[in-house]
Amino acid sequence: MAGAGAAILGGLYWSRGTTAGAWAAILTGGLLSIVGIAGPYVFHNFPLNGTQVSFIAAIVSSLVYISTSLATCREAFNMDRLLHRGQYAIAGAEPPSISTFALHRPSTWLNFNSDFTRLDRIVSAGIFVWSIFWLSVVAVGTVWNLIHPWPKQIWADYWFIAGIILPVTITAGRLCGSRLAEHRNLHKLFVRLATARRDATDDGTVVKTDFPVTDPLAPGSDL
Repeated sequence: MAGAGAAILGGLYWSRGTTAGAWAAILTGGLLSIVGIAGPYVFHNFPLNGTQVSFIAAIVSSLVYISTSLATCREAFNMDRLLHRGQYAIAGAEPPSISTFALHRPSTWLNFNSDFTRLDRIVSAGIFVWSIFWLSVVAVGTVWNLIHPWPKQIWADYWFIAGIILPVTITAGRLCGSRLAEHRNLHKLFVRLATARRDATDDGTVVKTDFPVTDPLAPGSDL
């Protein structure tokens, strides 16, 4: 939904965003999207396609979010308190120094460092290659169509593969992979439960803790 983007970005990064603004943006974006879907069926010569409707809905919902938030905001949200900056900074939690970043300096042009496992590297590289592949498809297809436009059958075959075959195949693969991972983790859980050492005297009572129970947003809080 087009209005969700404005609500999420505004809510995260703008101190004057309000709940009313978020609801107004979501409702506006949803209404315009419904109009764009139903328009071609209601009006014979509907002038906009789906991409144009999505763009208009995103722009209008963003403007609605900004205007509604400005009209309903009574006080700017304290971002420093939320992010523990300035007078709300947590003692001992200063930002890492340049030398700390140097210890984790990326070792490759894909920004891999020592924090990446082998699986992390494979997944990150795969996402990068996949994105570059489709960027290349768009670039090559654009130039090709400017020189020699494709017939309708080629466009039909392209969207059949890119819009149906690939998504269904990828979804099925991810579903099977996630189910296998769940069964493997469930097996590990039962093995650990069967072999874990238990303390019969442990009733869950916390006798002593080094972490004081304080307001996590209070100045100098350790939480």
